[in-house]
Amino acid sequence: WYKGIRIILDALASLRDQGQPFRMVFLGGGVDEPDIRKYTEELGLTDRCLFPGSVRDRQALRAWYCRADLFLFPSTFDTNGIVVREAAACGLGSLMITKAKELARSQRRRALILETQSCNAAAIAFYQQCGLSIMGFNACEYSNEDIARHEVRIEMGCLL
Repeated sequence: WYKGIRIILDALASLRDQGQPFRMVFLGGGVDEPDIRKYTEELGLTDRCLFPGSVRDRQALRAWYCRADLFLFPSTFDTNGIVVREAAACGLGSLMITKAKELARSQRRRALILETQSCNAAAIAFYQQCGLSIMGFNACEYSNEDIARHEVRIEMGCLL
């Protein structure tokens, strides 16, 4: 369960208890799938959760992503997996950036700032696509080798 599936299921149970309508699709599989399905059943979510298994066809996978309204990936282990890039390529993360901007504005914030590593070209491209630009970084915290390897934390954001 190292990819945070329990967090998702617990949150879905809370949404259901609040009367929120939803459908959740869990793509993929693995050794934890039987336990995940069992926990889904224990929470009474089987009528709202689909488990189509692994999807290997690229077009079919893209179709699943494009049908989605939201992409959840609360993993603390695999934080920059291919699934994050696939979802971003289908525009799923842009909804979260839009909501983050709205929330920041409603709280009268002056800017939205997100951090990433300079080696994470996919995240940088996605943030730029969402209207964010490099706002700063602190080169003094890193060695020259870190900078040469593009392993520097950068702040990307936008003024609100």
